Amino acid sequence: MEREVKFLVPSWRQGETLLSGASGRIREARYREVNSLFDFPDGSLRAKGQALRVRRARGVAWITLKEPAPGDGRLKHRNEYESAVADATAIEGILCALGMSEQFRYEKYRQVYDLGDLEACLDETPIGCYIELEGSAESVNDVVARLGLSMDDGIVLSYPDLYEGHRRRFAEAPPFMVFPDEEVRS
Repeated sequence: MEREVKFLVPSWRQGETLLSGASGRIREARYREVNSLFDFPDGSLRAKGQALRVRRARGVAWITLKEPAPGDGRLKHRNEYESAVADATAIEGILCALGMSEQFRYEKYRQVYDLGDLEACLDETPIGCYIELEGSAESVNDVVARLGLSMDDGIVLSYPDLYEGHRRRFAEAPPFMVFPDEEVRS
């Protein structure tokens, strides 16, 4: 069961300052991550609130199925099934042979922190920097208070949904949420 919430932060540096100030320990230093969402041409997975993702990062790949997130609470929670895969290109080929195609791609630079029993991720995306907290509701509420944030500012939208809103505001934005070839650091 995934339980998470995101918070927009002004910059990567300020996100690092917040997390280290709350006694966060870096578990995984900054790395680039590429995520591809697959669906059938009719968008039936998305229509059901599901997401099928192939993720690549640090020379490893995973396939993940996310089930619908019930309700409109302050903390997103939903079942997720994930497995490491030996060959992401082969998995993508299998999905395409089954009639699916890549419907959306998004990238981020991520740094993972441990804060007690909670995982915190500092994410730099093409549309801003976010702190993502994942853990029990009690742990999330505790860390939000330690960070000096408010659950009223929490975001339960996925990165694809956030980017969809961005594209409505900026029609010239590319169809996928990806960085230019050179690394960006806010």
